[in-house]
Amino acid sequence: MTQPTAPQPASSWQLADIRELTRLFIQALPATIQLTEAVHQAVLSGMGFKGREEGKTTGITGLVYKGVYGAASALGSGIHALLARLPPAPPLQQIPDTPSRAALLATLNGVMGDKLVESHNALATPMTLRYLGKPLSWPALPAPLPPRARVLLMVHGLCMNDLQWQTRHQDAPVNHGEMLAKALGYLPIYVRYNSGLSIVQNGHALARQLEKLATHWPGGLGEISVLAYSMGGLVIRSACHSSDLAAQAWPAHLKNLLFLGTPHHGAPLESAGHWLEQLLPATAYSEPFVRLALARQLEKLATHWPGGLGEISVLAYSMGGLVIRS
Repeated sequence: MTQPTAPQPASSWQLADIRELTRLFIQALPATIQLTEAVHQAVLSGMGFKGREEGKTTGITGLVYKGVYGAASALGSGIHALLARLPPAPPLQQIPDTPSRAALLATLNGVMGDKLVESHNALATPMTLRYLGKPLSWPALPAPLPPRARVLLMVHGLCMNDLQWQTRHQDAPVNHGEMLAKALGYLPIYVRYNSGLSIVQNGHALARQLEKLATHWPGGLGEISVLAYSMGGLVIRSACHSSDLAAQAWPAHLKNLLFLGTPHHGAPLESAGHWLEQLLPATAYSEPFVRLALARQLEKLATHWPGGLGEISVLAYSMGGLVIRS
């Protein structure tokens, strides 16, 4: 007898998500082709075929890449036209916040959250404080919030979200925040943030949220203790520094800071990335990736300089001159 087929779980991605992912793909496609052409030209230069312009191929190869750029542009236009013919999708805020979807979005934000913000992509995760699975709304706080509460603030790490403080043990759901808070007499409040943004940006945003928490808590806030995992520890440290600069009031409620696996002296992955960055200029074939990294760093410098950036003057040595020119 044939066993009935188990129903397949619904996809974590909704139509509104797909629209935003498509926008991201269309924006990234030209840059990917440009990088590919630059590596191709580096290989040809090693064989004695010089291009008229740095990172650009010539001749038949150049014509092929022009065709690829044109095809990519046509593909983007076609995808936009196709999505425009689909029925309207509900706003992202109305899509159910399932653990699988939240995990996918957290990973996407952790990898390229800064680009999501810069392109105004709706998949970018805003900094929020959450209670009972929903963001705290300052104009309409939930009724169960007790006055003078002792808050346990849970701050997740890179590519994670607040729902990942939950797990299963012996086939039963376990929420570490709720268990710890119940045992010690705290009220668990969770942070959800875009871990692809800089520590400084997230620190500023978290400090603003905690200032609102201390200001709007019904009956006044008691104390705040923080349990932070990995990058979350750096974010809360940055929030404390930001609050000192802004003379905010919420640190007066801060009682305890507990760190789990926070790389206070630098992360091994970051160190490996710096080591790789030093090796990339060693060959002409990997040098285009240096240009990509440098352009990304300069863009961040111009975007996030306090009060706006004035001017940039460059002193470049040897290959560094070629890198900055390109």
